[in-house]
Amino acid sequence: MASETNRWEQAAANVEPLDDPYEKSREAEQMLFMKRIPKAALASIISSWIYFLYSFKCLLDAQAAGFWVTQVRLLLTLYQLANRSDESIVPRGPTHLLAFLVLGKEKRQPLLRLVGDICPTVDVFIAYCGEELEVLLGTARAAAALDYPKHRYRVIVLDDSVSSIVETEIRQLQCVSQNVFYTTRGSKPKTHTKAGNLNHGLKYVSDLPGGPSELVAVLDVDMIPSQHWLRALVPHILTDPGVAMANPPQRQYNIPDGDPLGQSLDVLFDMIEPLKNATNSAWCCGTGFVVRRDALDGIGGIPEESMNEDILTSFYLAAAGWRIVYVHEDVQWGLVPSTITSHLKQAKRWCAGIISCAAVFYSPQARNMTLQEKYGVLFPAIAMAMTITFNMAIMVGLPLLLFSGAPLVAYSTESQLRAVSVLFLVQFLAIFSFDFLAAKATNYHLSLMFSAGPWTVPFQFMTIVQFAISAFSARGAPLFTPSGLVDIQTTKTFASRIKVVLWDNGFIVHVVISMSLVAGIVASANAAIQTNNVQGLWKDLLVRAAWPPIFQMWSDYILSCWTPISYTLNPPTPPSRNSSVDRDPKTQLAYPNRHAKDQVRVRPSQLSAILRLMYSLSLSFASVIASPTSNLDVRHDGVIKPKVFLIDMFPPEAEVWYNIPEFNLLERNITVPGFSPLFPDAHCTENGDICQLVTGESEINAATTLTALTFSPLFDLRKTYFLIAGIAGISPKLATLGSVTFARYAIQVALQYELDARSIPENFTTGYIPQGSVFPDEYPQSIYGTEVFELNNPLRQLAIAFARTATLNDSATAISYRANYASSLAYMPGSQPPSVLGCDVTTSDTFFSGTLLSEAFENTTRLFTNGSGVYCTTAQEDNATLEALLRGAINNRTDFSRIIIMRTASDFDRPFAEEPDTVNLFYADQGGFEPAVRNIYLAGVKVVQGVLGQWEGTFEEGVKPDNYIGDIFGSLGGVPDFGPGSEFGDDPVFSGRKMRRRWWRRRV
Repeated sequence: MASETNRWEQAAANVEPLDDPYEKSREAEQMLFMKRIPKAALASIISSWIYFLYSFKCLLDAQAAGFWVTQVRLLLTLYQLANRSDESIVPRGPTHLLAFLVLGKEKRQPLLRLVGDICPTVDVFIAYCGEELEVLLGTARAAAALDYPKHRYRVIVLDDSVSSIVETEIRQLQCVSQNVFYTTRGSKPKTHTKAGNLNHGLKYVSDLPGGPSELVAVLDVDMIPSQHWLRALVPHILTDPGVAMANPPQRQYNIPDGDPLGQSLDVLFDMIEPLKNATNSAWCCGTGFVVRRDALDGIGGIPEESMNEDILTSFYLAAAGWRIVYVHEDVQWGLVPSTITSHLKQAKRWCAGIISCAAVFYSPQARNMTLQEKYGVLFPAIAMAMTITFNMAIMVGLPLLLFSGAPLVAYSTESQLRAVSVLFLVQFLAIFSFDFLAAKATNYHLSLMFSAGPWTVPFQFMTIVQFAISAFSARGAPLFTPSGLVDIQTTKTFASRIKVVLWDNGFIVHVVISMSLVAGIVASANAAIQTNNVQGLWKDLLVRAAWPPIFQMWSDYILSCWTPISYTLNPPTPPSRNSSVDRDPKTQLAYPNRHAKDQVRVRPSQLSAILRLMYSLSLSFASVIASPTSNLDVRHDGVIKPKVFLIDMFPPEAEVWYNIPEFNLLERNITVPGFSPLFPDAHCTENGDICQLVTGESEINAATTLTALTFSPLFDLRKTYFLIAGIAGISPKLATLGSVTFARYAIQVALQYELDARSIPENFTTGYIPQGSVFPDEYPQSIYGTEVFELNNPLRQLAIAFARTATLNDSATAISYRANYASSLAYMPGSQPPSVLGCDVTTSDTFFSGTLLSEAFENTTRLFTNGSGVYCTTAQEDNATLEALLRGAINNRTDFSRIIIMRTASDFDRPFAEEPDTVNLFYADQGGFEPAVRNIYLAGVKVVQGVLGQWEGTFEEGVKPDNYIGDIFGSLGGVPDFGPGSEFGDDPVFSGRKMRRRWWRRRV
């Protein structure tokens, strides 16, 4: 033991710094950019978090205004938070955080060399599982010819293919190189994949003469080591007793021009691994590493719980107190899978292995790891799981969002939109700077955000799902299969490639996604164009598919999904091994030549990437300096003068107006004192032409909110048309579910005496008796003034004409339910499809149902209107709303001739024959709610467009009524054609007071 320790110390004394001008210049060039990466990462993180937090504030502001798409916008925001390098929109992912952690720390391991013949012993394992024989022999020959004392290392080929041909070839090589050995686990190994093969090697060398070596080195079957491989890595273990493993980068020498599949690992080995090394969280790179044998024995050998044994080995070594270092020197060169099929197989296997490591993080062995070390181990699983999951969600959901035509940017005011544009531009430049530096450090000429896209996501997502299922089953770990084999199917005819790549491999999904995205983009642009607002067209396009982050997202998916398609149409030809290596004709030793090593992987999509960059910058800049605000229809003092004011009663009625292509009510949100605490804002288009409020349900809420609006100094409502748009019950005698009605009369039917139905006199038809009367059929003798309102009939007829140009919505449930009313001739209209008609609305805070009550209020409608009214719909708020607007008209704040009541039918007011009243009220699924809500928009938007479209010629000056308008008192002048107040004279307010006193005396 003493002699071994002494020899180890002597070997450590022979370690020298590397004196290679080429390696030094190459290292210096990369370090020039690497030193700037942490500061760029810090700027990226700060600017992104500012952008993210402000975007989230805009999202919450829009959410408070009832902006439904903000829920999806939140998903988009979270997606980009998880994304590693794409989209450049919100706080950057694990890579940027890792870069930030290395601020002020040494970035690289020094490059060292072990000189002389005093060296530790090494067992070199080459794990083989059925790959090409010539590839194996090339690696074995190079491993046997290392610049390392031959008696101090052994090369062991671990054959899991159990091939007699392989054994024969290795035995022949053994005749030339005495330090080459062959072993196999036996026939058809079923479990533990590569890790089990390596553990078999550890056992095998323990039984060889001399026992196990001091160090263990591992090579993948395709990795050709340079002659100084061991002399470059062993010194890092010799000179630091705390280091268990030294890892070099993996390089490939057969990547096709342009690297169309994104197979290069330069990002990992030129940026991420050096950053991880700086945080003391480097991990095993899977091949080319050298590790202490006693450290491996201390953790029980190579972990077999995952196909990614390299990550678990790193985890267990760190938990045992060992350090792992990453040596940024190119000492091994291998092959990438030569076809898209084999590349996909490799990507799925890596995904499964990395995800499976996350569970091990909770092992008790993690107690000895620092926070940085834990993050470094968990980082790959976090990054991959989040990126794949969110990418998959957006890949499926983005076409649907674009198809909706809805705005995809959450904001509540124009100033917020401009501010978020500025912040996006700032963080975009910061992130691009980070990516550019990373690109230069990794031998790319373009930003990493334009590297290979997420075309493998659907398959990796399914891999995660399948692996999760298998993890809870008894199937155990999946068996390793090599990914680098040539798939000869893809070299056949064009038709054969189409079938294999698109159908057999499932890439038809990419065709569907690409076509869906293109169709969605067209739909989104069309929705912006259909807004009929030329001045706001730029903004309408900007907040949809043209928004730079959204543009980057869908363009990245389209280009990425095109990857397998273009591969099918024109598969690239990988560089041949013979053209990429220098071969000794005598020994057959082959090493990658300088051209293969020094290639700069400039992608053929360089022009496309530049155009995307220029687009994002120019569009962001334009959105900052351009004013998307159209000319506002406001007075000099800023008071808004709406042309149309929508009045809705509860959220479903209001939300149907949001995210529509015709106009955006959420561009301006004005808090109005006196509004409901639940609905404190009025919402308006940017130019103020169209506004909306939500009263809250019930008469009291409606009266209070409309009074607050009418007398608010924020609005000038003297030329405003009010469209009261809500759902209601419907009489099957007049119409059916989904129908759209326009009222001339509004009758407050519940403003009566009421007797319990169980104690009404035998000669009474109902328990409701008009105020001041003693029989149900007597006209009320005590008038409150809100019993009946009459609206402008010519205006109503225009609204009906506009609405009849709409195609109304319906539902299968409503169609089925309304068919029950066909059995009664009186209810036949209730069994017909939805229609637009004129009939009258009743008001009652009591939600009533049943034939008896409906007929009673039908009679009340006729009675209160002197037979002019037609009972049709049942609502809660309209008389209260009209009273507030009438009082505004008395004070010259509103014009009572500009009111339209539109109610859509959501349910029947009475059951069909043989259906109990309780079933109709409580249990029946009538299917009318959704069509009724939808038809508020479908019919209502036609009315709004009609008013705005004919504003100058017809509606600005007002539609002159040819009938009485106002209340039962005649408060606005004129003679009501209903009730006993037709003789009140020319002073309606005074005569109203006189009448009230008269009826009070009569009651007393």
